[in-house]
Amino acid sequence: MDISNSTSHRFDYLLNKIRGSDFSLDPFRHVEIRNFFSEEDFQEITTAKEISTSGSNDPALIDVLLEAGYRIINFPGCVTETDRYIQWHASKHSDATANH
Repeated sequence: MDISNSTSHRFDYLLNKIRGSDFSLDPFRHVEIRNFFSEEDFQEITTAKEISTSGSNDPALIDVLLEAGYRIINFPGCVTETDRYIQWHASKHSDATANH
């Protein structure tokens, strides 16, 4: 049984916003939706423990993220070695690059 058409879901309003939006063509075809989430949903998302993380410094933040289940992934342009990232972040206002 397909319940997608007969049952109301919490985030149905997002689908309605998407469906009711017009495409913009400049600089490419896209949809821009301001205030996408309701204030209540936005607050819940941004204060969730998985999202709202903090650390007193980079190593502490990395530890918190790893403990929360985040994993370092290999992705083009990303630094996967934490020591190298921390070194780059400390000097990010210099001409140093991490990806070479």
